[in-house]
Amino acid sequence: MPDPSPADLHALISHLAAEVNRLSANSIELRRQITGLQVERLLASRQQTPRYPVEFTSQNGEDLFLWHLFHDQPRGFFIEVGAYDGYRDSVSYAFECVGWQGLLIEANPARAAQCKARRTASRVEHFALLAPNTPGPVRFTVVQDPAWDASSYALDRPMHREALDTTTLPRATVEVPVTTMDALLAQHQGPIDFASIDVEGAELELLKGFTLTRHRPRVLLLEDNTLGRDQALANYMKSQPYRFLGYLAVNQVYIHESEPDLLARAAMFRI
Repeated sequence: MPDPSPADLHALISHLAAEVNRLSANSIELRRQITGLQVERLLASRQQTPRYPVEFTSQNGEDLFLWHLFHDQPRGFFIEVGAYDGYRDSVSYAFECVGWQGLLIEANPARAAQCKARRTASRVEHFALLAPNTPGPVRFTVVQDPAWDASSYALDRPMHREALDTTTLPRATVEVPVTTMDALLAQHQGPIDFASIDVEGAELELLKGFTLTRHRPRVLLLEDNTLGRDQALANYMKSQPYRFLGYLAVNQVYIHESEPDLLARAAMFRI
């Protein structure tokens, strides 16, 4: 039997990758269904009516992981940066359904307005979150396609710009106000249970204006589309009081070092 050609090997690898993605999507959907049934029973045992019909809407099961950590906590506080319309791919939506509240930040003005209309139990802010002293307003590139506008970004992001340059997707530039996480949390009191940060390459700049030693989110999800090829984000987090657990899809997962119970629970969840 002749050895496969490079083209044959490439086709086989592509087929296997597609099959892995399909199985992963099916696994997440099955987890959503099972977790949804568990939530129904839990709310019934509490004699609690959800604010909205409970749905787990995250892109890669991030909300399922967080539910595994916090399912026995009836109230809590979350932060989601890059909240989009408050529903599509939302990491925090299911938590607001069952009684939590939080802070949602979105830079795309149209999506921020949709988020504010939908997520009535939480505080919704329209800003780009960047490093302290960044002059504003800042340039924000909006991808004018509803299937792709979650890839919109602040300032210039070569990785995102070059990827979009390979497409015919229309883009527009708008100006958005800029602030820091510290400024938004200046009056906040109480614990922050989790923070999910998805700002298309601006995660490190955001963290420079988010004093983790002061605000101490118990769990932190940081999007890293380079999957570790760029070590700047990981190197920054080494100086913070957090334990790195690994990647959940494109998210770096951290738990505060003072949370042994959460660390133990996380160890039982396959990331």
